[in-house]
Amino acid sequence: MVRMVAEEVYLNAKRDEARAAEAARDAAAGHAALASLQEAGRAARTAAAKAAPAASEGPAEEEEEEEEEEEEEEEEEEEEEEEEESDDSLGILDEEMLAILEHWESST
Repeated sequence: MVRMVAEEVYLNAKRDEARAAEAARDAAAGHAALASLQEAGRAARTAAAKAAPAASEGPAEEEEEEEEEEEEEEEEEEEEEEEEESDDSLGILDEEMLAILEHWESST
């Protein structure tokens, strides 16, 4: 009987954890999409502001644009790394839940 209750508690915890992980992924994806749109907006405004003078300035302007593109790529990579770290932390939670369940079973 106690084992059945423990299994039910564990399954409920796993279900809640899966829902939380899904919500975290959805939130991270939404955040990444929003950041991407904001960055695209900034890039579009910058490009529009520099469109007229760019024709007369030459290569210096192109270098600045390349640097901006590199910064955008670095930001995207950082966001992806943050998402991976968030997924890794959920695995630790799973291990802790198992340890708690085992301890609880051994004490009853």
